Amino acid sequence: MTNFELFKALGCISAGNLSGAEQLQTAPRAVTRGKSWKRPVLIAAVIALALLLVGCAVVYAVSESGWSDNAWFPKFFSGEQPDGETDVLTDNQQEILERGLVRIDQSVTCNGYTITLESGISDGYRMFIKYRVDAPEGIALNADSYELHYTTDMHIPRANDGNTALEMYSGEPLADDDPSDGSISELLEWVLQPPEDSDFSMTDGTVWTIIFHDIQAENGAGEYETICEGTWEFEVTFSDDLLVTKTVELLDKPVRCSAVRSLGNNKFPLKVKVTSFELRALTATVRYKKPLTGFWEGVQLKPIYLVMKDGTRVEAHFRMSVNRGGYEECMYLFDRPISADDVAYVDFP
Repeated sequence: MTNFELFKALGCISAGNLSGAEQLQTAPRAVTRGKSWKRPVLIAAVIALALLLVGCAVVYAVSESGWSDNAWFPKFFSGEQPDGETDVLTDNQQEILERGLVRIDQSVTCNGYTITLESGISDGYRMFIKYRVDAPEGIALNADSYELHYTTDMHIPRANDGNTALEMYSGEPLADDDPSDGSISELLEWVLQPPEDSDFSMTDGTVWTIIFHDIQAENGAGEYETICEGTWEFEVTFSDDLLVTKTVELLDKPVRCSAVRSLGNNKFPLKVKVTSFELRALTATVRYKKPLTGFWEGVQLKPIYLVMKDGTRVEAHFRMSVNRGGYEECMYLFDRPISADDVAYVDFP
């Protein structure tokens, strides 16, 4: 394994599956964003800890960097603009992807359908995993006619008592460039939502078990029919040395930020004192003191932007907040990797 690997894949592999792994030559395809609402396919994905794999074949491989997703992820994070062009990532953003993006390449086959975790990246609070579904020979999966849907239950160990925090999440379907083949790709995304009494992230040694249950397709009447029963299970372990976990504090002193408090149908403007803006590659943590009104409920900060050194503005998208007693802690997300070296300042309303 190289210094670029973000995830270390685990699992019991039989001699037969090891033989199959030696014959595995499938490489991820470059895909582009796209959605279709004609005939969705539903994949239920349950993420839990320390569950056993039963009745499915496992193929595992780890390879060096330099595969097709090295080009796909930068294209995904660049984003397609209304004119069809994409924004160009800076050298620092490219470096984040080169350092943090790794190939997972775990495959599980049940009843002829194979799901492969291809690659992923995480900053310790947010994770993307790109995966592919391959149908049995002779069955075409056309992204213009199918859209992958699933529900994910994420169980993460809490640092203080060993219990788990649960989050429901869904991903983004990706159109494939060959509608006649038998595969569709999907992007899984998770954002940690820590409970109020614990502070944790995707830390070194944390093991996630990702389980997909059954593949279903919409029958055209708004109902789902199971087209393949089965369980597809994967395990990934986070390595603290390999996560893109660099955190930079962007404030050297508290600042006032405009906010709105909603009370019933009424909205009241107010100011809060922001004491911290911690920037990571894919997320940021913002902390502010209790408003002078003395109430936390219904308070929402107005939009916050990063002003980059090239003059562009990047919006920080609010995800969720947790009351820590003396202060509120908010999680913000970005549409692309952010390097602190590219940021001129934070623009608070």
